[in-house]
Amino acid sequence: MATYLKYIVLTAGTTSFVVPEDFRADCNNVEGVGGGGGAAISSSDSNGQQIPSGGGAGAAYAALTNLALKPGATVFCNVGAAGTNASQGGTGVTGGDSWINMNANTPPSSTSDGILAKGGTGGSSANGANTGGTGGQASSCIGSVKNSGGNGGRGAFNGIAPFAGGGGGGSGGPNGAGLSGTNGTSGSGAGGAGDNGSGGAGGTFPGGTGGNGTEFTDGVHGSGGGGGAGGTNGGNAGNYGGGAGGGGQKNFNSGNAAPGIIVISYWPLDLGAALLL
Repeated sequence: MATYLKYIVLTAGTTSFVVPEDFRADCNNVEGVGGGGGAAISSSDSNGQQIPSGGGAGAAYAALTNLALKPGATVFCNVGAAGTNASQGGTGVTGGDSWINMNANTPPSSTSDGILAKGGTGGSSANGANTGGTGGQASSCIGSVKNSGGNGGRGAFNGIAPFAGGGGGGSGGPNGAGLSGTNGTSGSGAGGAGDNGSGGAGGTFPGGTGGNGTEFTDGVHGSGGGGGAGGTNGGNAGNYGGGAGGGGQKNFNSGNAAPGIIVISYWPLDLGAALLL
């Protein structure tokens, strides 16, 4: 009899997969996060005052045990892309949602269909509204376990150097919500950690990269930390689902958000024994 877990890992851009023949509908776990929110290129107002970008938000996490997938069936899915960054004065793109639906090619409406993990929204460098994004909300997810992503921090706006963006939010995970990025002040703006501190660490100021999570059931993938805010360029988010760190001085870029992921863990059928039944 098989005594080891197997894994199906679905990455951004995947739209369907075939369920393995040894899949067990009564002994599996499906978990995932959406894509992290982007941010914006830092800007300035009519008086030349710097407007650092707010950080992108972390994605939400959703999980479900014993989804009744049928061996050999083709199942529709979407794995959320990372939100991209906007131009000066704009708002970063919201990260894509991650979902599996065993009954239709559309996001599920209940746990009898599958899971849905929402992406984080983007941070902005708009004049007077250089706010961080809002984390993907657990209340909008589908799953038996649902945890929100952390918010992005607001960019500083005081016209005094150093000009710090807002830290990116960490993604939610199996142990809790993602932590929010800190607001940009003179010399600060850290990213939030993923999974309530059990996932990837938040990036440090200035421009530190968020850590990658490894706490999912497979021990390889997990909830990423948000990128650190920049005094110049913002930091990249950690995999998976972390939000972008906001850029600091005018014309500097924010970091890159992280994409989503779905991991399906299952105890395989002993096919030889099953054929004898």
